[in-house]
Amino acid sequence: MNTFDSLVFSIQMVRATGFRYCIYKYLGAHGHFRDISDEEYLQKLCRYLYGKRIDFDNPKTFSEKLQWLKIFYHDPILTKMVDKYDVKQYVVDKIVEAVEKAGSNVIPTCSYAVKVLTE
Repeated sequence: MNTFDSLVFSIQMVRATGFRYCIYKYLGAHGHFRDISDEEYLQKLCRYLYGKRIDFDNPKTFSEKLQWLKIFYHDPILTKMVDKYDVKQYVVDKIVEAVEKAGSNVIPTCSYAVKVLTE
């Protein structure tokens, strides 16, 4: 993204959010939220942008549920799933495991896995 595209995006964000998003982004970039917990940060962000609090005890809306997952759900496999190379290796490992269990009766259909299996 070049400088012009970045400027256009910034102007569009200012128009769409009425400066709220830009101010909060600026404060966050300059370390004003460094000393608070993630839960507190999300509460402040939602309160500032949407004018309401998040109910972490009983999330009802889709947005609240996503915020709850960010704070309370820490499965180690999620870090593997966001890296495309780790995901490919994970899938290959699962396919190899399934092929070894089933014996020679199963032919994997994923070309990447076939390539790895034949090497």
